[in-house]
Amino acid sequence: MAFLANLFKLIIMGHTQSDIALKINPSAGFKKIDQNTYIGGIPPGKDLVVAEEGNEVDTALVLYGFDEVGYLDSEFTKPVYGFL
Repeated sequence: MAFLANLFKLIIMGHTQSDIALKINPSAGFKKIDQNTYIGGIPPGKDLVVAEEGNEVDTALVLYGFDEVGYLDSEFTKPVYGFL
């Protein structure tokens, strides 16, 4: 019952469906990519990030372009790239 009450509050406060999905399941917002084979740009409204695999949302560091891929790998045990 508390879950539905919180969901209702989020809807009334004007949160979008994607905002609500992230509050329910934060990792739902992270989309992993293979930096070696990905073709395309950074999707609108998303950030290119590098993070620790398995804890992407809490450890993500924003990259400002694909030319920065690899620079921060030493900060992670198991780096993973994606959009958040």
